[in-house]
Amino acid sequence: MNTPKWYNWLINRNAGHNAIKIGVLEFFGIKPVKISVFSGIKSSDDIKRKKWFKEVMELGENQK
Repeated sequence: MNTPKWYNWLINRNAGHNAIKIGVLEFFGIKPVKISVFSGIKSSDDIKRKKWFKEVMELGENQK
């Protein structure tokens, strides 16, 4: 969404997160659901994106 975290929480009340988390994943019995937010996608540089990618890889490895 490229929306700042604070704006998504304050204005949108995390509507997109809640729709996927509650309306889809938890509905089908997937629990717990944890959400990681990476904002500022359009303005990020290659170094920042590589850092995010590393975080995602670590999160995935910890789920085994």
